[in-house]
Amino acid sequence: MKRFVSTFVLLMTILWTQLVLAKDPTKEHCQPDCVTVGEWSFAVGIGYGGRTNPLFGRDDVPIYIVPEVSYYGEKFFLENFDLGYTLHDGENSQVNLLLLTPGFEHIFHDDNSIGRFTLDARSFNGVEQSTLDGLTDADFKKLDDRRMAGLSGFEAFYFYNGIEMHIQAMADVTGVHDGEKVRLAFSKPMNLFDGRFLATAGLAYQSKSLLDYYYGLDEHEVPIPDLAYEADSGVSSYLRFDWRKKISKKWVFRSVVSYKFLSSSVKDSPIVDEDAVLTYYVGGMYHF
Repeated sequence: MKRFVSTFVLLMTILWTQLVLAKDPTKEHCQPDCVTVGEWSFAVGIGYGGRTNPLFGRDDVPIYIVPEVSYYGEKFFLENFDLGYTLHDGENSQVNLLLLTPGFEHIFHDDNSIGRFTLDARSFNGVEQSTLDGLTDADFKKLDDRRMAGLSGFEAFYFYNGIEMHIQAMADVTGVHDGEKVRLAFSKPMNLFDGRFLATAGLAYQSKSLLDYYYGLDEHEVPIPDLAYEADSGVSSYLRFDWRKKISKKWVFRSVVSYKFLSSSVKDSPIVDEDAVLTYYVGGMYHF
């Protein structure tokens, strides 16, 4: 499986390089994805997909139903789980205030999290193997609850020569972990095989308090004191490929593959036994 994933990521990286050099067939960056101001949009995806779970002894997260809802007013907007306010909307740039957006780091700890309904997505380093011998996944199921945080901050888009740059800077405003997150991504949209293809490569910085809340271990949570772990800040990277093709007035075929390389701070946690997270989904999107 890991050899397959490595080969897949290499092929997708080569494809990404070729796509960056391709000419964007649209004259305006938002076509055909623009929405009518003041109107609600509802859609639901039905298909097959999942997200691998890097936590020791935890099942992967299935994804079968993907609801989508959006509303764009003159300034305020709602896009799935994100609520925001547009501060600047120019021809080639946009700046938004993110009033509230969920942090999805908790989804690997919670079997009933909203991670089952969104596509937004490993080794025991630092601990001697002899310390881990004889332990089972039950030893790591006595952890304190890791709750979902609500984040606020700013995001900016810049469009140049068919490439979209997206940056977000967010902080916890709900007092869950009091951490920060910064994302930087570059995307290339284009027409491909009579559909709309979007390739994205990005980086995500997560602060010490954020990562320690989700991946750190206090002594009372572990059966062996040597397994206690304090996570540091870290930077992860990811590749994402999203292809959509309209097949009728209401239905759109969609396929998504995302591969996230976890930061060393996450990989060094004793509760993590993978070094990456693979998200995939194939299905139909029905637009109401």
